[in-house]
Amino acid sequence: MSYTVFDTSSPNASATVVPNVLDALALVRKLCRDGQDEPIVAASDGWILSADELEDLVRS
Repeated sequence: MSYTVFDTSSPNASATVVPNVLDALALVRKLCRDGQDEPIVAASDGWILSADELEDLVRS
């Protein structure tokens, strides 16, 4: 399942599509480390996930 990570921390918000949950989590962690606001993550099945929910998904 693919995931879209929305980086809304700048006036020119961007979206990056990644192929799996591990890539989504890596991108979210990178954006958070860079001091950005928490990104918005949308799964291809329509769910909107927080960074914590994404981590829980990886652990399960």
